[in-house]
Amino acid sequence: MGVFNKDGLFDVLVSAKNGDGVTELKNKISLVSENAGPDGQKYFARSRHIKLFDEGLGFLEAAMFKLRSGSDVELAAEDLRFARASFDEVVGVKTSDSLLGDIFSDFCIGK
Repeated sequence: MGVFNKDGLFDVLVSAKNGDGVTELKNKISLVSENAGPDGQKYFARSRHIKLFDEGLGFLEAAMFKLRSGSDVELAAEDLRFARASFDEVVGVKTSDSLLGDIFSDFCIGK
């Protein structure tokens, strides 16, 4: 397998048989990545994951606001539950309710 450059030539050659070129491929992928974490480490994120993180952070901020303003603790707890659900979805934790939702949203059942 090879990765073509703009001139149509291979930048990296990778062998599935003996693993040659894997390090070079990883380095090439890192060079094209524009996302860097706080420690400068390169990473890739799907837009869905970024949306879920933003959603989870929004719920955390809402919970903190409610707790600081003296609102009902149950309302803050509900925001925390929503935040956890967002973060759980990023790492693939499924509850029975979310699993059923996925099944019914992806399949046409009973028609």
